[in-house]
Amino acid sequence: MSPIRGLDAPTIMRIGAARLTAGLDRMPRLDLEAHRDIFGPLPRLSAEELVSMTEQVDLRGQGGAAFPFARKLSAVVKNAEENDCAPVVVVNATEGEPGSTKDKMLMIRSPYLILSGAALVAEAIGAEEIVIGVAGDELANRSMEAAIAAEPGLRKIARVVQMPDRFISGESGALVRGINGKRPVPPGRKVLASDFGVADLPTLLSNASTFAQLAVLALLGPERFAAVGTPEEPGTVLLSVGGSAANRRWSRCPPVFRWRRSSTSARPRRATVFSSAAITACGCRPARHTWYPSPVKAWPPWAARLARESCSRSATGPAPWARCRGSPATSPESRPVSAGRASLACRRSPGR
Repeated sequence: MSPIRGLDAPTIMRIGAARLTAGLDRMPRLDLEAHRDIFGPLPRLSAEELVSMTEQVDLRGQGGAAFPFARKLSAVVKNAEENDCAPVVVVNATEGEPGSTKDKMLMIRSPYLILSGAALVAEAIGAEEIVIGVAGDELANRSMEAAIAAEPGLRKIARVVQMPDRFISGESGALVRGINGKRPVPPGRKVLASDFGVADLPTLLSNASTFAQLAVLALLGPERFAAVGTPEEPGTVLLSVGGSAANRRWSRCPPVFRWRRSSTSARPRRATVFSSAAITACGCRPARHTWYPSPVKAWPPWAARLARESCSRSATGPAPWARCRGSPATSPESRPVSAGRASLACRRSPGR
């Protein structure tokens, strides 16, 4: 069970198959053993394979800018090779966007999904350090620290750095400066972390949810990852919902929805704030907002459906890879990631 006592974690609901929220219907928090049992071992991938996979599904940063992950990864690999140095991986878990709790939900309830994605990248590009930048939420931060402490491989290379609890702390330049021991504010001129990041080394900096999505992509493979969603934006998305809602618990702890994108019910392309329920579409330009009027009948179809169905939905259901033995996570060709770098999901469960 979770070492985090008195857990007051965000409520989880879902529409479609559970991916990022797999197992959270049965446990308040997935510890290392539960994570391994539910998700299974990660495949071992090279940098080239990761670039190819993320390009195939056009994986974008989940923090707001929606920058292509493959381009960022390629730039870090190129700069590290040219300068003959080991890069650094930074997980931006500060989540300063008002109303958004999707990163905190993952940090509290499924921390190893974030860490396994970061460790997978670190192994692929030869990074010797993983830094998790956090701010504000004490429970989420303690959950990440406990997850690192419980895994020997992570203890050697991962650390948590506390940032001031304010919106600007999540800006990439401010986060890098804070990790480097400087005042955590934007540097004044744009400096790419892929060029000069932590300790002036090439740094792969991305949002916490992006690394979680990367872990899911590695487990499912591009084809199965893109089996839901649209051709332009494959996969699923997390939504933070708060404000006035039927469930009174939401006022204290905004729930997080898993939204299954489909051709008939397209994912929102910007953060949407309703007059009676604030919905932050985290995963695609969440810093932008559009106001929709009440009543529900005036909302877009996807929003009306979410509002009507949300109170009766839960995070139940098996993970999409649970019964598929041909996935990259369970195929004979899979090679467990080495214990020195990314060993957190490398043990098969007894049932597989």
